[in-house]
Order: sequence, then structure tokens, then C-alpha cells
Amino acid sequence: MIGMIISMWFIEPTILNIALAFFIFRILDILKPYPAQYFDSKKGGWNIMLDDIVAGVYTNIIIQVSLRWF
Repeated sequence: MIGMIISMWFIEPTILNIALAFFIFRILDILKPYPAQYFDSKKGGWNIMLDDIVAGVYTNIIIQVSLRWF
């Protein structure tokens, strides 16, 4: 849940933006780019949540850049 909230931070909540954020977030959550992979390899609930936060931040950056570029 926290990952999607961060994914949509400062982004207009249209259906297209929400769907785009969801799909990008899920892809990044599966691929686990650095440092999400590091947190995922550690034990504990906080590390699992940090993994989602990293994916959410990357998703937000991708959407912010793409909304300004296109």
C-alpha cells in the first residue's frame, strides 16, 4: 500500500496515471532494482516495506519525468 501511495505522490490521480503507476510499480517490485534488492534480501518486516518504498520512489520519478516529457 505504501508503495502505491508514494508512486502517486504529487501526481494528478486520473485513471490513466493510476493504472500507469500500478503497472510500473508492479514491474519494479518484481525486478527489484538497487537498493530494493538489498532490502529484500534482509529479514524483517521493515526491509520488506523498504523494498516497496524504493519501488514507489522509482515509479514516481519515472511518471514525473514522463508526464513532463510527453
